[in-house]
Amino acid sequence: MISVHGRTGGILRSFEGEGVFAKWTAWPAEPETVVGYLTGEVLTGWHVDHVVARQEAWCSGIRDPAFSNDLANQRRANGSVNSGKGGRDPLEWWNTDGKTTPKTVTYPGWCDYLRLHVEIKVKWGGTMDLEEHEFIVGQLRGC
Repeated sequence: MISVHGRTGGILRSFEGEGVFAKWTAWPAEPETVVGYLTGEVLTGWHVDHVVARQEAWCSGIRDPAFSNDLANQRRANGSVNSGKGGRDPLEWWNTDGKTTPKTVTYPGWCDYLRLHVEIKVKWGGTMDLEEHEFIVGQLRGC
């Protein structure tokens, strides 16, 4: 199962297949207008995007089941952006050939996304490989 808005509990499957219990937290009251955190566009429908994707978190050493429910790591995003990013880190996403890759689309929230990605990894004790680190530092220099 995946973490779904409004659910109160369930079994999550880690990326290595073992079951872990997680308690899900509902979103705060919905605002009248929802804006995508990366695109800045008004959303009529949206996905929950984990800024640090759960797959990326697992690969970065984050094993705490509470990570999936950290509201600081969850943002509203349009579905194509969320699907395009998938479980990738910023460098891996940049290097994809999809129509939503940040190297072909200018996202007003790109710099904020990168900063938040780093903050979340630091908060949860996640690691970053050298290539990802150098990429993020280089991108942030242009912000």
